[in-house]
Amino acid sequence: MNMQLNAREIATILASLRLFQQQAGNVDIAEMFPDHFIDVSPLSSVEIDDLCEAINLAEIGELDYVTHDFVRADCSIHGAMLSDNDCDIIIAEVKRLWASGQFHHTGVYWIANSLAANGMIHPTLP
Repeated sequence: MNMQLNAREIATILASLRLFQQQAGNVDIAEMFPDHFIDVSPLSSVEIDDLCEAINLAEIGELDYVTHDFVRADCSIHGAMLSDNDCDIIIAEVKRLWASGQFHHTGVYWIANSLAANGMIHPTLP
């Protein structure tokens, strides 16, 4: 299964895993949720730590490609030149939109256009 989650969904999953981890020593989780553990056993505390770490790394890596070079390449279609500060503002907006589930990976150019129209960035045009 491969799906894209927003920051709120990821935070809820991580919190749920940590709660599950805390309760695992006090109750029989497989007995509490028998439909989920028909053919498998619950993760151990160490396995939950590993899963949380993997989710955190995947979340961070999701936008790793949105670098200054990527932003400049994506936004230079009409010759616009962006400063490092402009790129930082665009990347921050991408992360903000991604965290709220509103970012689409084809939208960096349009985000930059919107920021420029609102005077938030100042690209140099030919």
